[in-house]
Amino acid sequence: MLFAFSEYFDLSLWFSKSEWAVGPVTLVIHGGAGDIVRGRLTPAEEVVYRTQLKHALIDGLKILEQGGKSAEAVVRAIQILEASPLFNAGKGSVRNSEGLLKWMLSVMDGGTRLAGAVAGVRTIKSPITAAYRVMTEYCQRKLKNDPPKILRNS
Repeated sequence: MLFAFSEYFDLSLWFSKSEWAVGPVTLVIHGGAGDIVRGRLTPAEEVVYRTQLKHALIDGLKILEQGGKSAEAVVRAIQILEASPLFNAGKGSVRNSEGLLKWMLSVMDGGTRLAGAVAGVRTIKSPITAAYRVMTEYCQRKLKNDPPKILRNS
């Protein structure tokens, strides 16, 4: 299970518990570090942010409802956030001092104790997918800089 907390996105303010909990399972996300403060958003902006967060939760919960692994649900939720320019993940990440987007992501499965990570990557579509593939296919190696060609389709 992934537990991530944010002072900016208190789930009780944004969603009812039935929207983010499935039976004994809970999936909690956040939109990344930054200065997104609910009181500063216009009502229209709030709807857009909330819709994207809800999309990430629903996609992750669908995997759990269908009997998928918790790590797969977490990866799917993060993929949604990475694809959105609204959050500090993937497209919405803060650029480094060179003006580049570089990502460092890791994922761990508590049940199997497997982990995978990528660091300094910038040429792949979904860094979390690459980290997950490292965990599941490449025996916990941490790849620095640009990953091998096989991960570039992640």
